[in-house]
Amino acid sequence: TITGKVDSNVANNGVLNFAGISAVTAKVGQTQALKEVNVNGTTGGGVVDFQAEVTAQKITINHAGAKVDFAEDVTAANGLQFSADGQATVAPGGKTITGTVKNRRKSHI
Repeated sequence: TITGKVDSNVANNGVLNFAGISAVTAKVGQTQALKEVNVNGTTGGGVVDFQAEVTAQKITINHAGAKVDFAEDVTAANGLQFSADGQATVAPGGKTITGTVKNRRKSHI
């Protein structure tokens, strides 16, 4: 679990990789957007629970079975991208994804 904010001093800089089950309780990219957030998963998949806003140039779900939960707004200028058959869930109550949602595997989103 990451309990502090994840930020960059320079816009579109820095990569945050998740290799398995994780939670982030503070904002990601609060001051400046990160370059990338990658959910890579493990053999059994990976679950990442973002409990605050996430701002990055690109967010990629790279592992089949990976599950990403967004409790707050998501901003991904270059999109929320799936390169494997994963799942992203946005909390109800007016939370939004700003940016495109892309599936690079040509299956269903």
